[in-house]
Amino acid sequence: MVKSEIIDKLVERLASQAYNITKRDETKYFYRLGVVSIYAIWEGFMHNFLESYIKYINSLELEITNTNVNMLTFYFDSYLDMKSPRVQHNTKKELTKNILHMSKNKLLFDLGKDKDLVNKLLKSNVNYKILENIFLCLSLDISSVAAYQDLLNKLLNFRNKISHGENAIVVNKEEVSSFIEMIENIMLDIVIIVENAVESKSYCEDQVPVICS
Repeated sequence: MVKSEIIDKLVERLASQAYNITKRDETKYFYRLGVVSIYAIWEGFMHNFLESYIKYINSLELEITNTNVNMLTFYFDSYLDMKSPRVQHNTKKELTKNILHMSKNKLLFDLGKDKDLVNKLLKSNVNYKILENIFLCLSLDISSVAAYQDLLNKLLNFRNKISHGENAIVVNKEEVSSFIEMIENIMLDIVIIVENAVESKSYCEDQVPVICS
């Protein structure tokens, strides 16, 4: 059998399978597709939110000494990869020199050519644990979205299983509706959280808030 015939047979077989699935259980298929789409909206929102907020922080040109310690830790780590082990004295010395050098300048995150910093935070898997870490890094208060933890994790669990081809996962109408409502609410709450953070200057060191602009 020539190559073109093999391809034609494969396409025909896949088309037949897709038709049979649709005829047999069209509704369940679209519910599963809905889960993937809902998560895509969620991750897209988080990507845009992070990019916009980090750009806003950069525009403030904060002094290092007046920056909240959580955000400062994230800032140094974004440049210096502080998770890397430094056993030898010389590597520790280089880290110290870099921190001292950066401390003389304004706070300025490097988003990267392909938004590498944002992607590093999101990890393409924005469950509640990832969200919690993002909020900690950016000195944001997560308490008002803590109620979404279980449902957000459930959405991620469903999405990951569906994306990995686990056909045993069953999604019903009520679950899709609850995912939609949850994502709408959590996105609105995050907007409010950011507005409050900007107003209260949560990115500033607590002891010297008046110095921030």
